Amino acid sequence: MFTKHILSGTLLGVLFLYFFDWIFYTLIAADYFESNMLVMILMRMNLFFIAIGCLIQAFVISSLYSSLSKRSGAPFSGFQFGLRIDTFVSLGIVMVGYGTYEILLFQHNY
Repeated sequence: MFTKHILSGTLLGVLFLYFFDWIFYTLIAADYFESNMLVMILMRMNLFFIAIGCLIQAFVISSLYSSLSKRSGAPFSGFQFGLRIDTFVSLGIVMVGYGTYEILLFQHNY
């Protein structure tokens, strides 16, 4: 389960998922979002949960790719595929959402 390919894919995926959004929203598209913002929002995020969510997403996607490249047709492989997708959605995306939930709370209380 923890092979060299999955570990390197996970580390590269975490770096990409964690830093690409920051680069996009602060450097590339900052002028667009500043000019189209109606209300200034205080950005309080829990970076620990965002990093954990990115780690879970990167690990699941890299292990999913590794398992799909084998092309096994066993019935149990379908269950494993569904379990990995569920882990990606339920743990990874929810952790990133939990790290940024204060932005949504602040928008409703202004």
